Amino acid sequence: MKKVILILSLIFPILLTAEETTCDYSKQVALQSLAVHVNYSYEYSESAKTFSIVFNNVVDDILLIATNADVKYNENKQVIVQNLSSGTTFTASIVGSNKSGCNGVSLRTIRINIPYVNSYYNTSYCNGYEEVSVCKSRFLDYDMTSTIFNRSIQNYNIEKKKRESQEVEEKSIFDNAITFLKTYYIEIGLVLLGTVPTIIIGNAKLRKIKHGF
Repeated sequence: MKKVILILSLIFPILLTAEETTCDYSKQVALQSLAVHVNYSYEYSESAKTFSIVFNNVVDDILLIATNADVKYNENKQVIVQNLSSGTTFTASIVGSNKSGCNGVSLRTIRINIPYVNSYYNTSYCNGYEEVSVCKSRFLDYDMTSTIFNRSIQNYNIEKKKRESQEVEEKSIFDNAITFLKTYYIEIGLVLLGTVPTIIIGNAKLRKIKHGF
């Protein structure tokens, strides 16, 4: 009897602990809600020529796991991943931590495309072309090459000449229309100036004839 009581006294705490740490549906939903609120931003190091991603809201009940990456946790519920090359894809998994009762349970997968650095941005090559897409942004979702850059600038210049030519043509048509109207109305005015006195004199003579003057 004593042995039974002893065994039960040993098993009972284990059962309670197992019950407390059971990863049930409600816990998973709560953890998934925490995982959804994890957001991120990236920073670029000019000296190292690499990117860093800062993940926020990584609380104690969840973990951010990334293979083959330099991952650091800090005290501000942040995870910082460093030394990421441009043009690569970074993948991280968010799982439940030991404290959550759902240790290792997958909650969310995050895939981030690290942008390419535009080497032409804010250089003399872009002087006068600041509105062109290849000069507007420091970071791009494609690898900027000299071929792409030169073709973009060339196409911009062609389109610009077309627009300027069209504007000149439209202005020329407008100016010609104004000139025509001015000339037309001047000629009409001169005709009227010559016709009206003639009509007046003619009417006066006609009245004299009728009245015998």
